[in-house]
Amino acid sequence: MLPDRFLPIAEEIGFIEALDEWVLRQAVAAAKVWRVARPALRVTVNVSPVSIRRDALLARINRILVTFASIPAGLNSISPRAF
Repeated sequence: MLPDRFLPIAEEIGFIEALDEWVLRQAVAAAKVWRVARPALRVTVNVSPVSIRRDALLARINRILVTFASIPAGLNSISPRAF
């Protein structure tokens, strides 16, 4: 199933924030490993506009960065999905 089909469903049933958090965790974990070989690497993560509108998004991003002891500079940007 393509993202343009399942992402609206995830938003509709209230699963999108958990999905966005999982994607953020995976991206930060991978970037931490990749940056050993390529320190200038930057990662961009697309999240749902629903997650961006929530006050807790920045706190969740911070918690993920702390969990993985990652340098925030490795996270290039967070942007809303466009589909």
